[in-house]
Amino acid sequence: MHIASLYRRAGLERAYQLVVMEDENTGYQTLAPVSNMFNLIARFHVEGSDCFSYKEHMLKRQDFMWIGPEGVMCGTNGSQLWDAAFTTQAMLETGWQKRKRMRKRWLRHWNGLIRRR
Repeated sequence: MHIASLYRRAGLERAYQLVVMEDENTGYQTLAPVSNMFNLIARFHVEGSDCFSYKEHMLKRQDFMWIGPEGVMCGTNGSQLWDAAFTTQAMLETGWQKRKRMRKRWLRHWNGLIRRR
């Protein structure tokens, strides 16, 4: 077997171990909606749809994914703060806050984050 195949197999096995540990440590709720769906797919791929872990993921999926008036909705109660934090960080990284006309807007984002933390 080629060395790259051995590394790939070892990487996949380790990644799957991390998925299993996250599932067990969070009661299959995982850390976020996206990782929940990734874990659901990984567990289905390895263990099939009849396994306990897949069924638990399908139950927990209802906590953050539902059908609303606009269609399929996805989120958690705290995701708005994460979104605002990432947006504010992106603004900072690009130097947006240094532009005179944008500084006030950036400060409003920053102060909102400080109040919510």
